Amino acid sequence: MKRIISIIFAAILLLPVSCKKETVEVFASFDVNRDVYGPMEPVLVTNTTTVNNSVIAICKWEWAGNVSYDFEPEGIKFEEEGEYPIKLTVTANDGAVKGEYTKTIVVADNNIKPVADFTWSPETARAGEAITFTDRSTDEDGTITAWEWNIGGSVSTEQNPVITIIASGEVKVSLTVTDDRLGRDTKTATIMVEKGKYTIDLDWKKTYGETGHMTRYTSPAMSPDGQTIYVTSTDCKLYAYGIDGSQKWAYDYGSKHGVKYTTSLGGNDARVVTPSVDADGTIFFAGGYNEPNADGQTATIFALNSNGSLKWAQGDGNKTDFGMFSPVIMDNAIATAQTNGGALTNDQGCVLLNKATGEKIIDVFARQGSQGGMAAWGEMLFCNAGGTAMGTQVIFPDLSYVPKANEAYCPGAGHAARSCQPAVSKEGILYTFYPRNESDPTKGGILYSFDPNTFVSAPTSAAESVWTVNIAGELSSDKLGSATAVCGTGGHGMVLSADGTIYVTTRTSLTAVSKAGKILWTHTPEGRIDCVPAVDNAGFVYYCDRSGNIVKLSADGQEATRLKLAAEFSSSITISNDGKLYVVGMENNAPTLFCLTTNDITGPADNWSQLGCNPSKTARMNAAN
Repeated sequence: MKRIISIIFAAILLLPVSCKKETVEVFASFDVNRDVYGPMEPVLVTNTTTVNNSVIAICKWEWAGNVSYDFEPEGIKFEEEGEYPIKLTVTANDGAVKGEYTKTIVVADNNIKPVADFTWSPETARAGEAITFTDRSTDEDGTITAWEWNIGGSVSTEQNPVITIIASGEVKVSLTVTDDRLGRDTKTATIMVEKGKYTIDLDWKKTYGETGHMTRYTSPAMSPDGQTIYVTSTDCKLYAYGIDGSQKWAYDYGSKHGVKYTTSLGGNDARVVTPSVDADGTIFFAGGYNEPNADGQTATIFALNSNGSLKWAQGDGNKTDFGMFSPVIMDNAIATAQTNGGALTNDQGCVLLNKATGEKIIDVFARQGSQGGMAAWGEMLFCNAGGTAMGTQVIFPDLSYVPKANEAYCPGAGHAARSCQPAVSKEGILYTFYPRNESDPTKGGILYSFDPNTFVSAPTSAAESVWTVNIAGELSSDKLGSATAVCGTGGHGMVLSADGTIYVTTRTSLTAVSKAGKILWTHTPEGRIDCVPAVDNAGFVYYCDRSGNIVKLSADGQEATRLKLAAEFSSSITISNDGKLYVVGMENNAPTLFCLTTNDITGPADNWSQLGCNPSKTARMNAAN
């Protein structure tokens, strides 16, 4: 028995000794950086939790319905005065032991708010000139950390912004300042901005035509004496207005001659030609779209006397659609660009008519017609081809050679001119503008310079350009909303200042190019451009856009001023010989003629700014100039 007891005792001694498990303890805690907070003032927390015999696994923060699992959360703040508990729950790594801690935050609006104040210099503010706004705000118990300015719609967060206000009149200015405890204050003042050195003002406007009809791509033309403005729209009436805005007469060529435009007035085909006015006051224009097999519908070229009576009317062939450009007026003939989508045998690029009688002289071939306008150097005629890569056709004065089969010999061969108006300088240099990529209008265009003295009849090789330059921007396309459609109608092109600088537009840019072919600058418009710019005799450049802006740029590309109207413009501006600006647009869904005044000019530039340095839109430069 003793032996058995001894064996049991020995066995007990040999059993392993068990380790006593240490207790895990979590002491959740945190500190905050203030005793009292202002409304929306951030609460900065410092996690001071300690854990015995383990590590922190989870921190859960709860306040005002918010939850965060960050070690030290950011963004804790409270909008209104009161007491707000912040609860911290910490879980140890073993998952079974937790600790909680709650601290109540006091929010009281004891911040002395800042006082917003500002001055401006010069005290007599002028449109188009820089105005310096100086912050004079104060904060009694802290510092100002943020500034928010709204100056006539211009927004700035600078403390002392410098702003150029474009338009004259009353301008509302507000400054909101925020201090280091998020206190805010606002001061608002109305300052009077006087007319500056560069301004554009609206003199008068006249609604003409019928509601719903279009003015797309048409521009006003002036009588040589500067007393009458001629405009039209898709309602097929030519209107004559005096310089005081009074209507002199209207000629209804739609009803009298069966002229119509396409039924889809908002579509691309709803474009209207610009009139041109001869030295004797005769007004020439073409109107209409001759749809196939449409009884009683025709496209016609007209000559009207200055009193609005008909001089002659010449109907033109099957499926003729006149483009959006003015007729070219030469010594004994006029020429009009034609868009034609018919069979090859019916294709026309332009037609020449005897300007005294309307008798047809010749049709000029261009496959799918001309969408690119015309220009003349003396009696040498340039016609941009339309739907094929014929470039620009040259028609010589004696008509000894008219390009037809020899398409590859035309200047700019390999390109379709589409909607771009050519230009001719005082020295007789021809400028043409073609899409770079026919299937992608976003690729911009190529500007060509040609010397017409090198053009010959019956050429055997393609005309060589003096230079070419790529122009960035987006050209118009047949599908207005598409960036990958064939380039089509759009009314773009070039103008030239007196010193020979070329200004060329796309839908998204206006680019200045020197006469040596160097890009000088590019301006980006607010809205889409569907016009050729204009240049005045002080060197300023003008354009309008589909957003209702009339913009005046200096010769170095800086915006001098702008006027925003409640209208949509797809028209080129006409500068009269007394310095007035005339443009047509759509206001309240109706064609409207606008008369504008700007300063420091007395007329158009002595170059191609007015299609031959005159507002009569003759589209011809005299070789004797």
